[in-house]
Amino acid sequence: MGPHRRIRGRRHTDLVPATAQTASAGLLSLMDSSSPPGADKPRVTLYTRDRCHLCDEVKRQLTLLRREADFEIREVNIDESEELRERYGERVPVVAIHGREVFDYRLDAGRFLKRLRAAL
Repeated sequence: MGPHRRIRGRRHTDLVPATAQTASAGLLSLMDSSSPPGADKPRVTLYTRDRCHLCDEVKRQLTLLRREADFEIREVNIDESEELRERYGERVPVVAIHGREVFDYRLDAGRFLKRLRAAL
């Protein structure tokens, strides 16, 4: 597995799967933390699953935060991929900016906006 860093006592990987579709096809495509050429908005990925109240709350927060900052949101249901289910298990929701995991379980709006600005 790739390099790890510690955030609030939890272990995170610097790289995350691009989509459930590529992972479920057995092509665990990994994104790096840099923007693709021509990208003008930060890419935020929300890893979630069905019947997850914390996931619903973070999704609501991200929707509200789009009023304050311009970013793309992509939601990935980990239950659609065996690889993602194994990788995340019960550790959802997970929020990634440009492929770098920055929050899990809860989202701090102020810290999120600061990290989003830093990603530009």
